[in-house]
Amino acid sequence: MSTDLVIEKDLQRLPRTWDLEEICSRIAGGEALSQIALSYGKSKQALWKYLNKEDERRKQYLQALESRGIAHLEEIERIAVDVESGALDARSGAVAFHARAWVAARLNPRMLSEKWKAELDVQPSIQSLHLEVIRSLTKKQIDQNQAKTAVEVDGTYKGEQIPEEVSKSI
Repeated sequence: MSTDLVIEKDLQRLPRTWDLEEICSRIAGGEALSQIALSYGKSKQALWKYLNKEDERRKQYLQALESRGIAHLEEIERIAVDVESGALDARSGAVAFHARAWVAARLNPRMLSEKWKAELDVQPSIQSLHLEVIRSLTKKQIDQNQAKTAVEVDGTYKGEQIPEEVSKSI
């Protein structure tokens, strides 16, 4: 083995400083934190702490995870094409599809989660029903209050006829 090759391998094992852009790019591409940390000569925990130490880094890390969800979605499309062409059997394709869909939904729930979409569909209808009930109760209470205050100070009633209960109390 030549000395240049030995030196190159030793240099690869030495810890190096974090490169946030490279790390996020590799995460978005689907590479695991443990693999990335190993290439830097550091532990997965050290990488995780680095990514979560500052808000700006954390935001970029979370964006990379969301992009990773999109990468899983693209892989799902490739799996579907492979199943349709016969390059992959349907059972294996279904397993791969469901596994990647599950992972993609966890990595990018706002865009890819079915549960999130269901909650969005349900909320407006619950709110509108709630508002309708409040409006009808308010209208009913206003009508009752107007009926009680319909008798004016001089004893006349604003309606067409004075109700019997009101006329007896005058």
